[in-house]
Amino acid sequence: MGSPLGHITVLDLSSLLPGPFCSMILADFGARVIKIERPGEGDIMRDYLPRYPLYSGNFSVLNRNKESLTLNLKSPQGLDIMRRLVRRSDILLEGFRPGVMERLGLGYEALSQLNPGLIYCAISGFGHHSPYRDVAAHDINYIGLNGILDLNGVKDGPPVLPGVLVADLGGGAYPAVVGMLLALLEREKSRRGQFIDIAMMDGAFFWLYHAAGTYFTSGETPTRGRELTNGGSPRYQVYATQDGHYLAVGALEDHFWNNLCDLLEIDDPAVRLHDRDNPQLAIDTLAARFRQKTAAQWAQAFAGKEVCSNLVRDFGQAAADPHFQVRGMLQRLQGPDGVEQTVLGNPIRLSETPADIRHPAPTLGADNRKILAELGYTDRDCEALSRAGVL
Repeated sequence: MGSPLGHITVLDLSSLLPGPFCSMILADFGARVIKIERPGEGDIMRDYLPRYPLYSGNFSVLNRNKESLTLNLKSPQGLDIMRRLVRRSDILLEGFRPGVMERLGLGYEALSQLNPGLIYCAISGFGHHSPYRDVAAHDINYIGLNGILDLNGVKDGPPVLPGVLVADLGGGAYPAVVGMLLALLEREKSRRGQFIDIAMMDGAFFWLYHAAGTYFTSGETPTRGRELTNGGSPRYQVYATQDGHYLAVGALEDHFWNNLCDLLEIDDPAVRLHDRDNPQLAIDTLAARFRQKTAAQWAQAFAGKEVCSNLVRDFGQAAADPHFQVRGMLQRLQGPDGVEQTVLGNPIRLSETPADIRHPAPTLGADNRKILAELGYTDRDCEALSRAGVL
């Protein structure tokens, strides 16, 4: 079988994280992704540290399987090239603030006149229809405003930043992927494209199902360090070991909890049977037990036991786990300069049409001539466009 998206062309005008992560998923499943970048600069993530000789490790992970076309969209020639590409493409993805593309003459209404089947996906902080649409913000701001950040941290302590960019990925990239695939399915019936308005503020808010269920039924506002899965229960908790490492305990269900209490030799009914009545007593009891042994001793004790408990590992330790090798989550590529790169594999595993990481992230403008030749431009045309600052 071929790739499920092998017939789809995507114009990706986004940079940094949400858009490139989104288009990476599409590219892994065969879509032709043409990354439109600013001449001479490109995606600023190219220059992040640490880096391979040609570009950053982050850029390498996010932009494999893509082509790079440099294009000055503020020039008449650049706009003409863009419009020609739109006529031949299926999806346009952008991550500008609302209004930017319209000011360039490249908004959805204008482009859908050129290509009625175009699916246009815009990822922004607050969406195109919001009182905050023009407000500058980043991940920390979205999760600060939508309630997620308030739930992170210990009881009576300050909010603590999550270790991943929740709004960018969970609120932006993944909803955009779902939206584009749904729009492609609809286009099979209607032959019409549509506009997809993704707000990272909304997408991350959608994750707060537990807070919503609590608040809308009881009227009580969930708080950090006090809920079932954010530190309020001894069954779902991080505990320190004797040697200063940490354990992740997720023994939520009664049978896992009873197995853990057996392992820890806890018979006190106040802890074993009534931990919900006095969770702090149970937390303190387990904390004292876990401090009696080292991380290695606890890892050995957990082995083969159904207690939903394990060591907390750093990224290097996690990446060395054979699980990720078996699952194909670490892939090695030869970069454009011959230097080996390691990138993350794709977690979406299809039995018949799997993801395929075919080539590394491109150097800036690597595909200019090839793409323009497909549009009818000659080498001489390309040289003139380069001299004029269009490419």
